[in-house]
Amino acid sequence: EVEVSNELFFARVHPDDREKVRTAVAQAIGQRRNYSVEHRIVRPDGSERIVIENAEIAYSEDGRPLRMIGAVQDVTEARLADRALRQSEERHREVSAMSSDFAFSIRTGEDGHRSIDWASGSFERMSGHPPEVLVDRTLWPEVIHPDDVATLASLADSGWSGHASEGEVRVRTRGGEERCVTLRIRPIEDAAGRVTRLVAAGTDVTERKSMEAALQEAKAQLERRVRERTAELESSERRLHALARRLVGLQEEERRAVARELHDEAGQSLTALLLGLRSLEENELSGRAAAATVRRLKAMTDRVMKDLH
Repeated sequence: EVEVSNELFFARVHPDDREKVRTAVAQAIGQRRNYSVEHRIVRPDGSERIVIENAEIAYSEDGRPLRMIGAVQDVTEARLADRALRQSEERHREVSAMSSDFAFSIRTGEDGHRSIDWASGSFERMSGHPPEVLVDRTLWPEVIHPDDVATLASLADSGWSGHASEGEVRVRTRGGEERCVTLRIRPIEDAAGRVTRLVAAGTDVTERKSMEAALQEAKAQLERRVRERTAELESSERRLHALARRLVGLQEEERRAVARELHDEAGQSLTALLLGLRSLEENELSGRAAAATVRRLKAMTDRVMKDLH
């Protein structure tokens, strides 16, 4: 038989739970009620178990606590099952909330080692790679486009620093394709405020990117055609203006030519009229000839007046 002492008892209590147990004992004695507490113990082989202790406290006649009589129940398996259930529910909630094509969680152990906590199978179906490649940074160049490795590192570092982050990276599939993925990372903290886990969700936006690129190309082609058509219209307008100026010039030249012709004809008519008047003035013509000359001069005068108008 082994005599149980306080020192032996607390030596088996997990160091992080010893204060919790001491507080439960003090409260049970102080309030004269039964003792009950759940805590972890460390077995001689170093393994941990979770136990529930329930006990009644026996007191002396003067009110001093003498001993505790109770039982210890090992609830490790039940608590682990509860924890697994909560984690599973948490995963489903996180995946549903993030509305992603795939999701995974990376956990940091007490030794600083990081590993996949859980992952949906969609990433492996999309890329052909197991999700573990997302933990080992030395494998990223095989899975992530070289130009995007720094982006993924920045997203992860931001998450481990306690900040949610989002960005796009190109994933190389085993089949040689490249898939464009929007990755959202959310840090999860423990009770002490330390980031112990990252929950990441990815959405395959390859088709959307292709459509956006096609739309941009169509837009660029349309803008190019508009520019070309605008240039054609401007060129046609310049030609029309040139033709209009040429037409105005030709009309002006034609008017000047007509004016010159009219001037020449009028000059000739006026010269003939002047000669006829001189003949009449010098009485070189007889009466009948003079009358014919006057009629001719009158007709010439009418013609000149008509041309000038």
